[in-house]
Amino acid sequence: MNILKPQSIEEHIISLLQKESHSGPELLLAIQTKRPGTTKQALYSALRKLRSAEIVITHKMRISLSSIWVTKMAEFFTLAKHFYTKTTTTDEGFLNLEDGDRVTYAFKNPNVTDIFWGHAFDILAEITPITEPVYLYNPHDWFMLARPETEKLLFKKFAQAGKQLLVLAGGTDPLDKYIIKEFDGTIAQYHPTNELIFDKRNYYLNIFDDFIIEAHLDESTAKKIDDFYSTTTEWNPESEAILKKIIANEGKNKLTISRNRKKAEKLKRVFKSYFYIKPVTL
Repeated sequence: MNILKPQSIEEHIISLLQKESHSGPELLLAIQTKRPGTTKQALYSALRKLRSAEIVITHKMRISLSSIWVTKMAEFFTLAKHFYTKTTTTDEGFLNLEDGDRVTYAFKNPNVTDIFWGHAFDILAEITPITEPVYLYNPHDWFMLARPETEKLLFKKFAQAGKQLLVLAGGTDPLDKYIIKEFDGTIAQYHPTNELIFDKRNYYLNIFDDFIIEAHLDESTAKKIDDFYSTTTEWNPESEAILKKIIANEGKNKLTISRNRKKAEKLKRVFKSYFYIKPVTL
């Protein structure tokens, strides 16, 4: 597939959808100017193929690129650049960190934070050893509720690779327990607890071998998330709408990625009393 110099109908569709969504008639007209003779039937046949491959989606008669597919492609090329370019700095500054280094990013709301966070998460999970679990601490694992498709895709990816994912949640409210069913208990393990793991309720932690992601959400947003969990007993469309509104709130959100072998090993010890960690076999 060559989307830089499109020839096929599928390539033209992807190229045209790069910046914005289109209706079917708009796509047909745009493609016919570059590829005269393209029929409506040929266009919709190509769209069916792209939908089947989960490259495009249709919503309210508008066709757009799947955000999941775009993310996958971004990660593929970021990793390719990382492995093929040995001496130059990539756009993903965190891939070039040496032991003791750190880089910090600021975002306007948890939603935007999570988009970059998910991207960094996938990249680091790919470049760290398969035998090394990924450790997560969340005051509440609202990601599984707000972004179930993305989270389940991640779980499937880990399961296929045999890489353990260990998630520790700092609460035992009904919605904390609600998501236990999404974890298989071996590759993907989840433990909600009322024990005080970390002092701050806006602090989130991921560990990938010697890489560490530490996120600090806006304190007012973190308080609203806590209040939401303490007052919500059922997950339904109404509670989903409330949570999504909370995580769209603007505020000061910070994400730091560091590489620190000593600190990472110290933090991993916090998790080891809660989870079964597979022994490394040579």
